[in-house]
Amino acid sequence: MSTEVAPWDVARLKSLRPALTLTTSAAPEETLATLDLALRQSGWTIRQRTTTSLQAREIEWFSVIAGRLNRCLLDLVVEAADTSGTRVVVRARSFPAGDPGRKKAARGLSDALRLLRQQGHTVHATDWYPADR
Repeated sequence: MSTEVAPWDVARLKSLRPALTLTTSAAPEETLATLDLALRQSGWTIRQRTTTSLQAREIEWFSVIAGRLNRCLLDLVVEAADTSGTRVVVRARSFPAGDPGRKKAARGLSDALRLLRQQGHTVHATDWYPADR
């Protein structure tokens, strides 16, 4: 299966904190529920979920066995919701930027887009962009 969302390229973005924006016709709760499901199915652990946000974590366990810790966090926040739909900003944080985390994020987000479309919603994702603060 092809992925619609590509893993971010740390060298191109020159950032360990990239972001992308998802826009969909689904309601915020349905959007977050779909993102939650798709990320869990891609191997992410959901650390926290509210009605407007979701935080997921991925740990590269082989790095732990090797004595280092590669982990990636995704913060998903509903930034706008109105009658026309929902906008969610996905912010990624990598410590350090592990390739498996980037690939799992791309796969989980792509699966969420596919699921939302199967439910009859329009959905679009931007490319990753630097979101350092």
